[in-house]
Amino acid sequence: MMEATKMIIGILMCLFIYTDGLEDAEFWREKALNKLRDVVDQEPNRRLAKNIILFIGDGMGITTMTSARIFNGQNNGQTGEETELNIDKLPYTAISKTYCVDFQTPDSACTGTAIMAGIKINQEVIGYDANVLRENCTLLGNAEDEAKVKVDSIT
Repeated sequence: MMEATKMIIGILMCLFIYTDGLEDAEFWREKALNKLRDVVDQEPNRRLAKNIILFIGDGMGITTMTSARIFNGQNNGQTGEETELNIDKLPYTAISKTYCVDFQTPDSACTGTAIMAGIKINQEVIGYDANVLRENCTLLGNAEDEAKVKVDSIT
């Protein structure tokens, strides 16, 4: 009987903890409208860009980002879902789907080339096209000529 009482008290305590501070539907509508107003009211930057900084969050899909928000929030005494990460505060963000020509699960080589050059290529290949296989990556087609080529810089 004592165990059942402890279990009931535990359940009631959990219900109290998780229902304390719950907001109604109007709260969430107002929160969403305020966020939308903030975004719509932002004055776009119309100046000419001198430099562009491109943050590529490799492997940072929607589920990974949600997990990071929950983890961060729970480590700060919140439930987690309401947490905003610094990347969420950037004025412009996008989600991009990239993949290799020859593999469904991409690596950073083919996805990086797709993002920077706009060309989809094979897995484990950087900077060529899909005609080049991982086992045959020479610039000039043969090893003798390849040995003469020096890379000065990569920009």
